[in-house]
Amino acid sequence: MTETTRALTEARQACADGRPDDPVEISAVALVQLGHMVTRQQGEIESLMLDLDETRRRLLTMQDIQSAQLDGLSAG
Repeated sequence: MTETTRALTEARQACADGRPDDPVEISAVALVQLGHMVTRQQGEIESLMLDLDETRRRLLTMQDIQSAQLDGLSAG
């Protein structure tokens, strides 16, 4: 069980048991862990988007080259 899963499970159980002091402390741990997860995922998403932009640029360049080659063949 990951630290985040454990913290969230403990927070849910504390709320279910009606322990008002524990959920605040446990929730802070869970929020910090979730914040780290979101930050990592955001970085991964940004990296994927940059890769997508690069792939799109390469594809357009290849299409331009193919069009130029076809234009050269039809002109010749």
